[in-house]
Amino acid sequence: MSWHTVPAAPAFAVHGDHVQRWTALHGVSAASPLLAPEFVAAALAVFGTGRELLVWHTNDGAVDTMAIVTPTRFGVWETFQPAQAPVGLWLQRDSNAPVALLAGLLRALPGPALMLGLTQCDPMLIARAPDSATMRSTDYIQTARISIDSDFDSYWNARGKNLRANLKKQRARLRQDGVSTRLAISRAPHDMAQAVADWKRAAGRPPAALRSAPAMHRAAFTVRCSKGLPPSAAPVSTAITWASNLPRWIYAWKVAAAWSCSRPPTTRHWDVSSRRRC
Repeated sequence: MSWHTVPAAPAFAVHGDHVQRWTALHGVSAASPLLAPEFVAAALAVFGTGRELLVWHTNDGAVDTMAIVTPTRFGVWETFQPAQAPVGLWLQRDSNAPVALLAGLLRALPGPALMLGLTQCDPMLIARAPDSATMRSTDYIQTARISIDSDFDSYWNARGKNLRANLKKQRARLRQDGVSTRLAISRAPHDMAQAVADWKRAAGRPPAALRSAPAMHRAAFTVRCSKGLPPSAAPVSTAITWASNLPRWIYAWKVAAAWSCSRPPTTRHWDVSSRRRC
């Protein structure tokens, strides 16, 4: 079992072995669309600084974990987390808590790596481990989700009568006002730039916000459509996660190196974590 590291930007700049490795692992994991290789490549291209590393762990020759990590200050690393990435760029084959993996990665990172943060973890993808002497998780934000185990018509018919009646009235009122509702689906690569721009403007974003953030979405969606894939691989249950009464906490992890060293008695000791003193 071992960790490997390479600069992330060159690894994702071309569709080489590293991208194929990420794609294969993504396909056998929970396959969250937020961790699809097209979105990772776009995030690095738009928001990367060149300091990011692609790291992967092998067990008996098979890759079971990959991530993008970046240094934040001296001795401190964390998963690459641009504002437009809802979860940290950490991908693993199973959903077990990666306690041993984090400790091993901390030792494999270049320089004096003292602390490693795994940001914005979704408990649907990675189990949350209890705190320990060198590891602590912190609640980040409470989100919601809808789990649908049937077709949409069955799901919708099970909603409350008042909800369905109110929406029916709204559609009728729109028709009376001469407004027709429609759902347009486009998978053409050349349509993605305009679709993202329309989406941001409809959300009331200022012109300054229509630059770097949409650039990531445009790049990711265009690449996916050029491959014959939908812009987002999200199933219905992911696409409507905002409307649920089943909350869960997105959380962050920090793991610190557990080591100590001694100095002359006249030297003040300093604490980096509860388990690390010099």
